[in-house]
Amino acid sequence: MATGDHERIIGDVIDEKYRIIKLIGLGGMGAVYLAVHEGTGRLVALKVITPELMTDELVVERFKREARATGQLRHPHIVNVTDFGFATSGDDRLAYLVMEHLVGQTLAELLEHTCRLPLPLAVDILEQTCAAVEEAHRLGIIHRDLKPENIWLEHRAPSGYHVKVLDFGVAKLRAGVQPERAAAPIEAPALCDVVLHDRRVDPDGSTLVVATHGKSRGPAPQGASLTMDVLLGTPLYMSPEQWLNRAVDARSDVYSLGIIAYRLLAGVAPFTGQHASLYMEHIRAPPPPLTERAPELPAAVASVVMSALEKDAAKRPSSARSFATALAAAAEPSGELVRRAVTFTVDNFPALLRVSLIAYGPILALASLRILNRRLVTAGALSVGVGRALGASAIFAHALCVIFLVPVSMGLATRLVLAIEQEPLGPPRVALSVSEVLRCLRSSLVPTLLTTALALVIIIAIRVPFDWITRRAGLVIEGVADPASGEVVITLVLEMMTLAAFSRVARALAVYPSVVATERCGGLAALRRSIALTRPCRSTSTDMMVFNFLPHALVVPWFLLAFAQLSRHPYRAVASTSSDTLTGAVALTGLYLFNLVIAPFGMVALSLLYLKTRRIEGAPLDAIAPAPPRATDAPG
Repeated sequence: MATGDHERIIGDVIDEKYRIIKLIGLGGMGAVYLAVHEGTGRLVALKVITPELMTDELVVERFKREARATGQLRHPHIVNVTDFGFATSGDDRLAYLVMEHLVGQTLAELLEHTCRLPLPLAVDILEQTCAAVEEAHRLGIIHRDLKPENIWLEHRAPSGYHVKVLDFGVAKLRAGVQPERAAAPIEAPALCDVVLHDRRVDPDGSTLVVATHGKSRGPAPQGASLTMDVLLGTPLYMSPEQWLNRAVDARSDVYSLGIIAYRLLAGVAPFTGQHASLYMEHIRAPPPPLTERAPELPAAVASVVMSALEKDAAKRPSSARSFATALAAAAEPSGELVRRAVTFTVDNFPALLRVSLIAYGPILALASLRILNRRLVTAGALSVGVGRALGASAIFAHALCVIFLVPVSMGLATRLVLAIEQEPLGPPRVALSVSEVLRCLRSSLVPTLLTTALALVIIIAIRVPFDWITRRAGLVIEGVADPASGEVVITLVLEMMTLAAFSRVARALAVYPSVVATERCGGLAALRRSIALTRPCRSTSTDMMVFNFLPHALVVPWFLLAFAQLSRHPYRAVASTSSDTLTGAVALTGLYLFNLVIAPFGMVALSLLYLKTRRIEGAPLDAIAPAPPRATDAPG
């Protein structure tokens, strides 16, 4: 728009409703003005097509398209369009679009001052952007021109930004979106099929509108539209489907979101250069790994971003919402997960305690039975032989409960956590019936046995040489209850070493109880599923396992020492809780009372870890639900 055009329009009243105050921006199709609505006095942004472009059918149709698209959208992260029409200014006929007046800057302008954004800020901006894009997709609108220039940032106290997605001028409108439909295989046509100019493309390149020669090799876009055989988008952010002029769906926007995410986190777009090289790179070249350009990023975050840049649309996250969910979950630090676990447990402790009783109720009952058994033997009410048989049976049953019921309670805790997270204001609806406990028990037998065997191997591998070294060094004195002997410190060191080794080796198996209870997947399949789920966040899995077992490992030596001092028994006699003695049975009861109370914190941590892994897969919280019972799951 020439300077004279600006001067001629400024001060005019558009359609007798809007008084233009000043020019605030220029675009490819015209200009944006700050204006006042004469009826209400409200400030608005007025987008006007330049008079000379009014004769261009493509430009006018694109303008109408933007009005139709944004007119359907009512979302806090989409710019609100309130009016569209045609007016005259002097002898010229103008098309105008009225939007809410926004104060702030575009994401592109922010990137001019900072090469890359901190991970939390980038994720926050992308989550809000994805929420807007998802709403458009829900209404059957594909944006097709997502880029930093079209993401507006309003300052939000105390920090951060409120996002508004702009410019639906090249949006694809159709009756519905079918992101699950597989895209046609990508076969790059010859470059002569597309008119491309050999010029440099920088990150702030404008929307490309290029007519194609000949027929597109891909399937025609659904529904008649002006964009038939026209390449629309911004080269740096266009999906392979757009470059090939094929039908696009929600996953085309996901690709553009992936490019934006890559640029925010790496400081540069994955592909840059001439139009011709961009064309081939977007279609055939794999993007440089994000971990190479931003090695400080968590591997899970890089994996999610790279998944959005897949050439095959079927391999990308199926929706903008799935992409945002996966990205936020991958970026969540272990410390935040621990904080949430503590807060959640405190807030819902009574319900979680009931789940904890599934495992520790029978264990405490058996410990009480052992105490009663020893008292009856001491009183002569039971013979020594019968007492020993009952004691051995109780010890065996206790071991079975610890091995098999604790994972079951962990799995059922995940279902409770999921129910509360999905309906925080309502009572949790979780079946804790005997049949459900038995189903989880049966399905988890094989993975529990294998995990227990792995734990025993680790314990033996650490304990045997450690015991040998401490005895040779004279650190262990049999029959001495005095803590100066170093027994407590030795036990504590041994517990920490075992915990560190087990958490590192078995971290991939951390969520198998949750898989069994929530996905009704048992046997080796549950272990394989756990390994696949935890692959993107193994370090977080290690942290959550440490958090689960650490209280027990820290408390056990000091608890047993205190009990030994009070009961005036040797520390080793008390520590050997598997021996059939009254002292061992009483110590065991106190120890598992502590576990009953502290276990919910660890169970919630592992449950939140499972939900995190599902979200990294792209499953929003409200989409995660226990699978319906299958015929093979019925007890019998």
